[in-house]
Amino acid sequence: MKPAISLTIVVLVAATAVGLARQTPAATGPVAFVSAQRIQAETAEGKALVARLQTLQRERTADIRARQQALEATRSQLPMAKDDATRTRLQGQEAQQRADFEKALAQSQTDMQALQRQGSAELAGKVRGALQEILKGSPAVQVVLNADTSVVWAQPGHDLTAAVVAHMDAQKPKPQ
Repeated sequence: MKPAISLTIVVLVAATAVGLARQTPAATGPVAFVSAQRIQAETAEGKALVARLQTLQRERTADIRARQQALEATRSQLPMAKDDATRTRLQGQEAQQRADFEKALAQSQTDMQALQRQGSAELAGKVRGALQEILKGSPAVQVVLNADTSVVWAQPGHDLTAAVVAHMDAQKPKPQ
């Protein structure tokens, strides 16, 4: 009896969805798209974001590598400790270095993610502004999608990425 109830619920939900879809007006204009990956790779702002991320990653990697080497050096000294006081001191030092290493690793990941989110949000705002300028007075385009995640196929003429890149690069950077 339970399978029949669940089948009835599925049929009712499907029928409701079809009814709602019929009531929703369809977009009358074309759908355009932009490629976030291309904007990041081709605009000055995108290139600057990538450079900031790479710089932060290099700095954090060097710091983590140095902490790891110090930890390994301490660990290699432990078996050679001749007395209990030295062994105890090295064990405490090893525990502190391990904790510092793990904390630095976690902080590095957090900082990278924060910079990625901040940079992506800034870039997205600039893309929205560029699209508003490009599409001003053009009621034909109803929807703009991110081609990197949403579009399976589209007419090449609907790709606004090159126009967005040109518009963003033509804008004078604001002093920071």
